[in-house]
Amino acid sequence: MGIRGKLVTIFLLIKVVPLILLGFVAWEAIEHFANTAIQQSTSITEQMRDTIVEAGDFAAARTVAALDDKAREAIEHQTTDLALNLARFLYDRDSEILLAADFQPNAKIYKNFLEKRQRSIIEHKQWVLNEEGTQWVPAQKEPPHPEIKSAQLEENKRQFHYREASFHDFSKKAPLYKEMTYISLNGQEIVKVTTDDKLDPTLKDVSKKENTYIKAETYFQELQKLKPGDIYVSNVIGAYVSSKVIGPYTKAIAEQKHIPFEPEKSAYAGKENPVGKRFEGIVRWATPVVRDGKKVGYVTLALDHRHIMEFSDHVVPTTEHYSPISDASSGNYAFMWDNVGRNISHPRDYFIFGFDPKTGDPVVPWLSQKVYQKFIDSGLSYKEFASQTPGYKDQGGDAKPSMELARQGNLGLDCRFLDFAPQCSGWRNLTENGGSGSFVIYWSGLWKLTTAAAIPYYTGQYGHSKRGFGIVTIGANIEEFHRAGVETKEALANLIELQTHKAQFQEESFLASLQSSIKEIARDLTLYTAIMIVIVILIAIWMARSLSARITNLIKSLHKIQEGKLDERVKVESKDEMGELAASLNNMTESLQNLIESKRQALEKAEASSRAKSDFLSNMSHELRTPLNAILGFSDLINREIAGPVGHNVYKEYARDIHNSGEHLLALINEILDLSRVGSGQIELEESLIALNESIEESIRMVESLAMAKNVTINFTQSIASIINADARRLKQIILNLLSNAIKFSHENTSIEVTLDKTENGDVVLSVQDFGIGMDEKQIEVALTPFAQVQSSMSRQYEGTGLGLPLAKNLVEIHNGTLEVESVPDKGTTIRVTFPKERLIKHISGVAT
Repeated sequence: MGIRGKLVTIFLLIKVVPLILLGFVAWEAIEHFANTAIQQSTSITEQMRDTIVEAGDFAAARTVAALDDKAREAIEHQTTDLALNLARFLYDRDSEILLAADFQPNAKIYKNFLEKRQRSIIEHKQWVLNEEGTQWVPAQKEPPHPEIKSAQLEENKRQFHYREASFHDFSKKAPLYKEMTYISLNGQEIVKVTTDDKLDPTLKDVSKKENTYIKAETYFQELQKLKPGDIYVSNVIGAYVSSKVIGPYTKAIAEQKHIPFEPEKSAYAGKENPVGKRFEGIVRWATPVVRDGKKVGYVTLALDHRHIMEFSDHVVPTTEHYSPISDASSGNYAFMWDNVGRNISHPRDYFIFGFDPKTGDPVVPWLSQKVYQKFIDSGLSYKEFASQTPGYKDQGGDAKPSMELARQGNLGLDCRFLDFAPQCSGWRNLTENGGSGSFVIYWSGLWKLTTAAAIPYYTGQYGHSKRGFGIVTIGANIEEFHRAGVETKEALANLIELQTHKAQFQEESFLASLQSSIKEIARDLTLYTAIMIVIVILIAIWMARSLSARITNLIKSLHKIQEGKLDERVKVESKDEMGELAASLNNMTESLQNLIESKRQALEKAEASSRAKSDFLSNMSHELRTPLNAILGFSDLINREIAGPVGHNVYKEYARDIHNSGEHLLALINEILDLSRVGSGQIELEESLIALNESIEESIRMVESLAMAKNVTINFTQSIASIINADARRLKQIILNLLSNAIKFSHENTSIEVTLDKTENGDVVLSVQDFGIGMDEKQIEVALTPFAQVQSSMSRQYEGTGLGLPLAKNLVEIHNGTLEVESVPDKGTTIRVTFPKERLIKHISGVAT
């Protein structure tokens, strides 16, 4: 091929190929842009959706947390109010028993007194099993709720909320007291008036237990201890009502338990068994009747226990607030315990502690299996067992209830021995000083907020406990609090889904438009590139014809220069562009030749300098060590008087000074040499397994005399005992340098704290902290520089070359570790050395020295 063809080819390669490549690069860029745009669009859509979802989750979580706080405060307030209201109610009974003591013991007067003492109670309407026999439902459908009232004035419309009246159709009046009696000083009833047909109106001797209410009262012995004005108040006394079913009492449950379906013979349990037997009990008040300063008898009032249960039976700790019939299965209800922990009010009446009316003895309540076995083995009555056995022991954990007692239907609750109900201990803790509070517990398959408040009634026996009459507790299903937050979250999820569909549609439209644009650009780019190639080819042919001759010479010279013949120069035959090109090529060749020569000379000088430095350090080390070894050896011989007595002791001191100075100089030379080796990468580690804590302790012993000279105490604390892979000599060199520096710059009568610990990611950390002169940031930088000390005045006060810390830092870094300095002027310095976890072979936690 001739020069013209070559020129055409070269021109085509120079112009056409880059043009084609440019077109290819442009296409790649467009395609990359399109793919990036698609990815970014998809990513932005997903990020927006994730952001919205996170915002929704965050809002829902904050809503739930706020609802939890508000609900907890509201229920705690509700619990405390219930306890206060009950206490006021009980104190009113104190006033009435004192009032009754002033009456003449007369049946007509007593009857008139009782008829005027009535209080409303709530009794729900009839409930029946549904057709399937699976659930109790009202016999009559509830009337539709009236329309929600709206505000009549514009100013009142903002969040106007109406709640209809409660219990219009459920409330009825009932006597407060079941019985009022006047008793002689020997226990004989003189006057008795009852309001309950189930009570025996016959006058009896109540000093005998069998003549009292369900044979369970022993109050006459307490009456004899009363002084004028004193008041006796009994515990809750009532016959226990049992149940062999816990939860809804339905035909299916009865068949499952293989028992007859007789809900009316089982204990009442609200919506779970609305036709069951009610717990019937009393609380008896009594006080002396005094005439002319002498006790002549006693008056008693037996409060109907229903009026105490009314305080808790209808409370619902949700937006419902109150219900005519309780629903224990929902987890939302209130109940009460007496001052020793026995249940006295519960939506499930079979949980109320009661007595056997045939014997008057307490019915064995529902105990844990462990406590029940202990009770059986004791051979005692429950009353004796309860008085001799410490309560609230080993509650929680894996304690299980007694299945035997459950089969018997004995389900009364005595918190003292409910080992399988850990909330008992929680209520006891909250109220032991008469206070109140709440906690959350997982119970009966629900997360429940449970509150407790002491009932501040302290008359008679209840004045001996800060809990007073007992405890009010309310249990609330936490899911009820979260309902508004969950609904908000669902609404946000629906909104997010809608917005996601819109975003996807917009994204698809955008991508379709983008792909159409890319196709148009590709078509135009191909056409324009082809036109440019044709134009370039024509120009190349024309230029080849005019430039071929002179370019041939340039090419020849270029080939020579390319072969390394930098002395080659192109002959300049004209002053046109080709001439300028030839001259420029000659100038470039000459500049290149000069540059290469200067670089070669500089490299030779650098290599010679490096060799000279290494030779100098090696020779200096040898030359200095040879006389130093002689100085050290002969001074040691003189000091030890090997060849006989030296004479005057002062010569021994001179010899010792010479020896110490020689050792100091030898250490300095070694440090300089080590620093030089580190800088040139000539140090190789001789690694082995090393007990790091032992190396630290050995190093501390080596510098102990230096520390004692300044009355400095070195304390070593380790939380781990580590074995690491390291160079033993270099490791000890690091530790000794750190300890020596710490002693050198410590004030007298201070301490040095050495600690060995492990970071969260497994690295081993050695810290050395002194309480000496300290440094600022600039001084720290100087301290890490070889041959430097912080101040010239310090170099005079504190001997040293400034090599120790830089050398230690380099040795640590050779071990792939780090050395960090933290310091405060006049406060002290902490140097922290960290070895990577890869060097840790073994560690033992919990070690302290």
